[in-house]
Amino acid sequence: RPQRSVASDLSRASPSDLAWQPTLLMGGGGRTSSFAPSHSLNTSTPFLLGSALASALFACLASHTAVSLSAVAAVASVVLCISAGLRWVVGDPLRDTAAHGFGPRCTALAAAATPAAPKLDNNGSCDSGEPPADLSQEELLLLQYFFAITFRLGDDEAAISSIWCMTGGGKPLPSAPDQLNFTAIRYHLSFVAYATAAICMRTPLLKAQGGAVLGWVMRQLLSPRVFRYCDFYWPADGSPFACRENVMWTGHLLHVATLYEALTGDDKYRQPGGLRLVDGRGREWSSDAEALGLHLAACMRVNAAGGVPCEPGLVFFQCQNHAMCGLRLLEALGGSRVPHGFFGPERRRFLQFATGGMRAVVGTGGLKVVVVTTPQHTEPFCAPFARERAHLEERLASAARAGCETIAGEHRPPGPSPSRVLGSVPFAHLGSDGWDLTYLGWWADSGRLAGELYTLAVQPKVSRGAWGYGEHPSLDSRPPLACCVGLNIPKSAYSAQILPMLRQLGDGSNADRVEAWLRRHFRREAPAQSHQGGGGEGEGGGGEALSCSPEAELRACSSGCGSAGLGPVAGGTADGRTAAERGAKRAPRGCVWLQEGDEWAIGNTANYAMAVAVANGSDLRALHQGGSEQYRAAEAGGVRGVGVSPLDAEVFRCRRGASPGEVEVGLWMGEGGLTEATLWAEGRAVDSLTLLSADG
Repeated sequence: RPQRSVASDLSRASPSDLAWQPTLLMGGGGRTSSFAPSHSLNTSTPFLLGSALASALFACLASHTAVSLSAVAAVASVVLCISAGLRWVVGDPLRDTAAHGFGPRCTALAAAATPAAPKLDNNGSCDSGEPPADLSQEELLLLQYFFAITFRLGDDEAAISSIWCMTGGGKPLPSAPDQLNFTAIRYHLSFVAYATAAICMRTPLLKAQGGAVLGWVMRQLLSPRVFRYCDFYWPADGSPFACRENVMWTGHLLHVATLYEALTGDDKYRQPGGLRLVDGRGREWSSDAEALGLHLAACMRVNAAGGVPCEPGLVFFQCQNHAMCGLRLLEALGGSRVPHGFFGPERRRFLQFATGGMRAVVGTGGLKVVVVTTPQHTEPFCAPFARERAHLEERLASAARAGCETIAGEHRPPGPSPSRVLGSVPFAHLGSDGWDLTYLGWWADSGRLAGELYTLAVQPKVSRGAWGYGEHPSLDSRPPLACCVGLNIPKSAYSAQILPMLRQLGDGSNADRVEAWLRRHFRREAPAQSHQGGGGEGEGGGGEALSCSPEAELRACSSGCGSAGLGPVAGGTADGRTAAERGAKRAPRGCVWLQEGDEWAIGNTANYAMAVAVANGSDLRALHQGGSEQYRAAEAGGVRGVGVSPLDAEVFRCRRGASPGEVEVGLWMGEGGLTEATLWAEGRAVDSLTLLSADG
C-alpha cells in the first residue's frame, strides 16, 4: 500500500502532537517513516496466508485434543519460515507502516516529558487536600485474604507449597522446568504485592501490614523455587541479578522492592547488598535496588526495541511495565541518589518504539503480545552492555556533582549494538492489553497515553465482549499451554486483568459489566471464625500469637515479616479444596477471594482487589510518580510511628484529626472480628482515646 508522507500526516496534527524529537521521524537506516493511524488491515494474499497458518497453530495449541509435538513443530516451522521471508506479516516496526503504529498523537505523547515532581519524603506529612477515602468492607476482607496467604504462613514450606502451588506451565523443550509461563509463582506473588499496596496506600495505619505482605513477597521472589528456571535459559550467567534478559523476574523484583520502601519508608533493599539470594548450587549473590535499576536501564539501551527480554530475545510489553515502575519509583524515593527524570530517555525510547510499531495488525486488541529481538545474553553484547552501564554511572555521578534533583532533556543516545528486531507476533490479547495499560498509566511521562491507546484500539474489543448473566463458567485448573499465545486463558483471568484498567481509565459502564460477572460467578466470602484466634479445622492461623505486643510485631515486620510473633502455621494437604480455599481457611476474621483453579485464583483475586481499590480512590500513578503524599498521612499532625496491634487488625481509617496532633482512626470491631486492639505511636501505647462512633 502506498505510504503517505510524514508532512501529510503532520498537517492534521495539533501543536501539542508535534512535541517530539526530530530523530523520531527516522526509521532504520534513515528511512522516512509514517505514523498515520489506520483501522484497516492489509488483506494481501501473503498476509492472509501467514495469519491463517499462525491461527491454525494457536488453535491446535488451545484445543483439548491431543496434538503430537512433531505436528505442532511442523506447523510452527512453516509459520516461522513465512514470517522470516515476509517480516512485514508479523510486523517490522522499523518500517513503521501505518498498520503497525498508533498514529502521531500517541507517538507524541510517548515522547513527552513530565515536569519535575517532588521526591517522596520518608518523614513527610499529609498534604492539605482531601483526606483519603475510608477502606470499604470489601477491601478489608480482601486484605485479610492477602494476610492469610503471605505473612501468616511465615516460613513454613509445607504451608507455602499447599497454597502457592501453581506450576506456571512449561515449554516444549527438552528438560524444561516449570515456572516458565505466565501463571508462574512470581506473577501471583507480585500481583498480591501491587494489590496490597493499592489498598494500604490510603490508610497509613496499615503501613506495617502492607510492609509485612510486601516483605514476605520479596523473600519468596528471592527463593530458589521462584527463580531456579534461570539456569535453564541462562546457565552461564552466574548471578541472576546479572542476566541481561529475564525482566520477567528482575522487573518484578525491582518494582516490589521500591514499592515496599514507598509504603514503609524502609530503604533496606536500596542499601548495598540489600538484595541477597542463594541459588540452587548454594552460591550466594547480592545486589541492591539502585544497582538493579541501572542494570535494567543498560539492558534497555542495548536492545533494539528499547526493552528488556523476558525469555531469550522476546520483549513483552507487560514485563517492561514493572521494570519501568521500579525505575520511576527510584526517581521518586526520598534519599535515592537517582534524580527525577534520570531514566526518562529510556522510558521515552521504549514508548516511541511501542507506539510506532507494536499495534496489533489482526483485530484482537491493542498491543502485540511480543516482539522478537536478538537474544542479548550472548558474548557480542558484553562490550555494548558495559559501555551503556558505564554511561549510566557517569550520568548519575554527573548529576550528583551538580547537585541536581531533576534531569531534563535528552542524553547521549545508545551506541552501536548487535540487537535487531526480527519480527513480532501480529496478535494482541485482551488480558495482555489489560496488563499493559493498567501499569503503563503508573510510569509513563504522559498521563493521557494509556487512555489514548485504550480508546483507539482496546475499548471496541471490550465493548463487544460478552459478560452476561446467562453464562455458567466452570473452574479452570489447567496451566497455560507451552506457547504464550496458546489462548487457553480462562475468561475469569483476563476479565480480572482488564478490570483495574477499566477503572483507572474511567470506563465505568464496561467496568461494571465485568465486575458484576466476576462477582456473580467467582466471588467467594468466608465468614469470620468464632474467635479472633481461631484458625479452624487444624489449619493453624496464628491464634492468640497474633496478639503479641506492638513492639514485637514491629520487630517482626522490620526484620522481614517472617514467622516471628505470628505463631506457627500447620502445613496444608491435598484435601480436595482448591489452594484458594486452603488460604481462606487461614483467615480467622473472614475474607474474600475469587475462586478459580490453582493456576489462576490468587492472581485473579489480586487484580480484582486492585480494581476495587482504584474505584475507591487509590491513585497508583500518584504513588509511583511522587506527585501526592496523602498516603504518607501516618505522620499526620506530627504524630509519628502510628501503629495498631494485632497486625491483622481491620483498619479502615487513619487521617488528620480536628486538632493539632490528633489522629482519627477507624477500626472494625466485633461480629467475629477484633475484640481487643492496641493503638500505639512511637513504640508506646496510646492512652488518650475518644470514641467518636460505635457504628461498625
